[in-house]
Amino acid sequence: ASGRSRGGLVATWVSQASIDSERPNVVIGIAPNHFTSELIDASQAFALHLIGDDQIDHAWNFATGSGRGRDKFVGVSMASGTTGSPLLEKCLARLECRVFHRSEAGSIRTQ
Repeated sequence: ASGRSRGGLVATWVSQASIDSERPNVVIGIAPNHFTSELIDASQAFALHLIGDDQIDHAWNFATGSGRGRDKFVGVSMASGTTGSPLLEKCLARLECRVFHRSEAGSIRTQ
């Protein structure tokens, strides 16, 4: 979330990046053209959720369409976290995260 805007997506990938339990780190892959990527850049925060098999509707909701055209949290039971990130009230696990480094990556086209 950033200001009044909020978004969500199914990340391209998420990976553990630290074994330090005092300062856990994750690395996430999100395409820069996603609305949620813009919100993360603006707020420097995000939340990760692990959903159960019985919550496949959440996966479809967050995987389809753009948050630029609709609020993907309408009708979803949620709360606001300490970072301001929207948090699903029911899920197997969730992490509130703050960005401390960002790298651009991807395919480079040469001619």
